Amino acid sequence: MADEQILFFDIPSKPPLAAWSLNPWKSRLVLHYKNLNYTTEWLEYPEIAPRLKDHIEAWPENSGLPPGTTHTIPALKLPSGEWLMDSKKIAHRLEELYPSPPLHLDSPVIPKLEAALKIIMKHLSNYFMPLLPSRILNEVSHAHWYKSREPVAGMPLDQLFETKGKTAWHDLEKEGTLREVTDWLKENEEGPFFLGKEASYADFVWIGFLIFMKCLGEEDAYQQVLKRSGDAGVHERLMEAAKQWTERNDR
Repeated sequence: MADEQILFFDIPSKPPLAAWSLNPWKSRLVLHYKNLNYTTEWLEYPEIAPRLKDHIEAWPENSGLPPGTTHTIPALKLPSGEWLMDSKKIAHRLEELYPSPPLHLDSPVIPKLEAALKIIMKHLSNYFMPLLPSRILNEVSHAHWYKSREPVAGMPLDQLFETKGKTAWHDLEKEGTLREVTDWLKENEEGPFFLGKEASYADFVWIGFLIFMKCLGEEDAYQQVLKRSGDAGVHERLMEAAKQWTERNDR
């Protein structure tokens, strides 16, 4: 029944419709892993704050988000009427309500991986911020993207690509964090997940990033990650093992 469903909020892509954004994918993967009944309401960037502001408290000004950002995706409404925003808060609340199968939120891999992703995304934002509107977003979200991201970049996004974007992959590979993630995936030889044979939230954090790269560009983004990771196979095996949770991406 509809009133027993979780209402999940995500950002649409241009046709064909597909989930693409890293943070919503973390939550979407949790929903799939726990086999929870949900439906998706798709919100373009200008629609997010108007839709959520009456139900969820705004982010504080010092949250580190782009200027003017008060509400973000992912968000969801539980069957009880409770509203939540932020992938980590969503994961913890769903784990409380639906503890099986477990997410292993106490795994030491998670904070290491989240810190690594911040470094990786800092490098790659110089590459993907200029490309994302034309490759992924519907036109209605373009102006919002430029207005919110150019202050972060400190320059027009086309200029960002020319000055920093073209060297982003080289800079990331030289820095070494991507290879560290590969090493963590290889630590448990039973694989293919970070904890071995059992999936955890750590996997969903990383898979969300890999899906984002795939959506941005199979050849010039996703394959670049694999190429510069030190061992493409461990990431490909992770993605293959997670297919049962990644196939639903358009509803």
